[in-house]
Amino acid sequence: MKIVSSRTAGRMLVGFAAAVGLACATLAIAQAPTIAINVKNNTGQDYVVHVYELFAGENREVRGSPITLASKETSKSLIVRTGPTGTATISYECETGPSKANIDVSTGQVISIDD
Repeated sequence: MKIVSSRTAGRMLVGFAAAVGLACATLAIAQAPTIAINVKNNTGQDYVVHVYELFAGENREVRGSPITLASKETSKSLIVRTGPTGTATISYECETGPSKANIDVSTGQVISIDD
């Protein structure tokens, strides 16, 4: 067994604590409650739509995004992480089309893209 200085031991302990903290934060994000939403293209044009969730203070693109929606088409369910109230805040951005930010959503809600 190798003996290390107190300075080295302190650095090792700080590194270990940081790794444990990162693992706990990652686990908390992974286990956050979720809801399912859909997006409907109510316009007369086809769009590629990027959907973002506001979670932990950051906008993050949701899994399954971007999606391609034909005119009048509704997406499959997208899973969005929620806060303690069971609601979420999302944004969408269509490539070469409309966008909207800070949309409060709840489970099962259909978000409409309009001209």
